[in-house]
Amino acid sequence: MEDSKRKVAGRFDLASQTYDEVPLRFMDHHAQALVGAGEIAPGMRVLDVATGTGKVALLAAERVGARGRVTGIDISPGMLAQARRKAKELPVEFFEMDAETLRFSDESFDAVLCGFGVFFLPDMLRGMREMWRVLRPGGRVALTTWRPGAFEPMGEWTLAWLERHGIARPPVPSEPWMLLEQPEHLELLLERAGFQERRVVTEPYGYNMAPEDRLRITLTTAADRLRLLPSEDQQRFREDYLAEANRTGAPEGHWLEVSALIGAAVR
Repeated sequence: MEDSKRKVAGRFDLASQTYDEVPLRFMDHHAQALVGAGEIAPGMRVLDVATGTGKVALLAAERVGARGRVTGIDISPGMLAQARRKAKELPVEFFEMDAETLRFSDESFDAVLCGFGVFFLPDMLRGMREMWRVLRPGGRVALTTWRPGAFEPMGEWTLAWLERHGIARPPVPSEPWMLLEQPEHLELLLERAGFQERRVVTEPYGYNMAPEDRLRITLTTAADRLRLLPSEDQQRFREDYLAEANRTGAPEGHWLEVSALIGAAVR
């Protein structure tokens, strides 16, 4: 496995134990929207790329029913372990697999879904062409990415705080989804991969969140960076984070901006 992919797998392995415990209600919302955009119906064969803990795959499995089948893939064994734990009797299976080299025959699926995952691929076009390859003619692909401003302003504050404590800021763009945060970028990726009837829409979403819940999200999503700090600095980060969130947030809570783009197209 390439170093970049190994780092992504390690990042999500680290987050997997608490990933489903943090207050990520925005993930539930966008998973529902993604499955809807994929037009998942009874009896379909569905592939969920970058399945994580299986949120999208499990929703799709409920829709395809006993006559259908959902396959979820990811490169993080930790996330897949959580997905399998939740699968129960649903028609879904999970495999550790690289999205840039799918181990499936051509035209194996009626629909391919990818929730907030394609921007983690070192070669996004190669990954999208693999999705095109395993999709039957007339089949549908649907994927999500974040809109500009996602997770701000606390994301920027976190990076600045870590930088002051010796943890280097990631190169620009600081988050991989920034490569696809404009509709025209996502539409172009779908076009270059060979998809037709392309459509990209904004799925607006956001809500007020208590500082403690926002901290829990940050501790999970930035776990790989935070663990580079000494334990006393990690505790100081928690205290400073809550103080900053309380200082800048409204009485009803801190606004969390988590609007997304949904791209859908047909092979």
